[in-house]
Amino acid sequence: MAAVGLTWNECKQMCPSDIAPACHNALDTVTVSGPK
Repeated sequence: MAAVGLTWNECKQMCPSDIAPACHNALDTVTVSGPK
């Protein structure tokens, strides 16, 4: 898991298929999760 400085929609558009937004922390901070 990692926190990134993107909005939820930006994150959904930019993440590869094996990485998913996991938690909407703030307007411009999302935690992402993946297989590793």
